[in-house]
Amino acid sequence: MAKTKDPFEELRKQPYPLFVAPKAYSFDLNEDMVKMLREEFNADVVSSKLFEAIEGKKKAEIADVAGALFKELGQAWMQKTIQLGEEYSDRTIEIVFESVDRQGNQFMVFPHVPQRFIEIAYLGT
Repeated sequence: MAKTKDPFEELRKQPYPLFVAPKAYSFDLNEDMVKMLREEFNADVVSSKLFEAIEGKKKAEIADVAGALFKELGQAWMQKTIQLGEEYSDRTIEIVFESVDRQGNQFMVFPHVPQRFIEIAYLGT
């Protein structure tokens, strides 16, 4: 077999400009945001609310009571996460929004933006 010439060989020899960020970028979640989520939705708080909700209930009622509680808590958790995620943006979500704007492809918003909020929710608690 004949060896094909590497089309990028010449490009690798040429100097290229090094990107220098105009400001220091943070890819970490904001600590205040994480603290707020943990205070409101940590496992101790959720388990205490569950215990209070099912205390004294009959075995047949527990599943319905727990389901209603977790539905309510889940909605509140994601609403708070979305609110805080928009208030405390980081470079990760800024890059997603920049790529959408630069290319004009709004379809890129899904799944990246919802995925980011899910990441914040799970990493924050």
